[in-house]
Amino acid sequence: MDESPRARPPINRLARAVMRLFAAPRINMREDYERVRRLQRHVAQLPLPGPRVPFREVTVDSAGHPIHCRVFEPLERRRDDVLLFFHGGGWVTGDIASYTPACATMAELTGCTVVSVDYRLAPEHPFPAGLEDCLHLTRLLLTEPHRVGADSPNRIVLVGDSAGGNLAAVVSQQLRQEAGRAATAGPGDSATPDANPTDGNTPTAGRQILLYPVTHWDHDPATSPFESVRAHGRDYRLTTLE
Repeated sequence: MDESPRARPPINRLARAVMRLFAAPRINMREDYERVRRLQRHVAQLPLPGPRVPFREVTVDSAGHPIHCRVFEPLERRRDDVLLFFHGGGWVTGDIASYTPACATMAELTGCTVVSVDYRLAPEHPFPAGLEDCLHLTRLLLTEPHRVGADSPNRIVLVGDSAGGNLAAVVSQQLRQEAGRAATAGPGDSATPDANPTDGNTPTAGRQILLYPVTHWDHDPATSPFESVRAHGRDYRLTTLE
């Protein structure tokens, strides 16, 4: 049997990229974030089988800088909800390009419009820049849901994975706190600047979907306060005795 490289079946390019990542030394995100970004963009450009979901680019101005978004419209819209998606990546990697396959699949499987947010990343834009982008866009869509085809702010659902799940949770909590302050404010108090001028209410997000969100700083199975991390926090990738 011919075992020469030319006789071996080709490896899927996506699988090859993932295997190359696993074979690399443990990534230090403080130093290697640019390399991770390049790999993510490369993987996002690989062709995927199956129907694709069309998307359009939207740019929103926030305090003098643009927030870029991609709006994915399913070929068959089965629900009126709009999923406002904040991507993961440890607040330093990921963007709307690298998450386009995931968001297209999300729109296709759920039948919902998906809005992917290209919030600013560290270290170029330290905290709270990314959070401020997510807050600004959420407030905007809650007060003007028609911008993304929603007929009510109740149709806006915050979604995020990993660091994006953290952002979705923080945005929800902050909007809730703002609504509470606005409700208890006296006649002479100024309302939050993002309050809806048509009804005097501060917009809030009623629903959120958090996918393995970052909710605590300690991920060490030896010291984490969460039982799930202590029991299942070890690596499940194939390893060698070395």
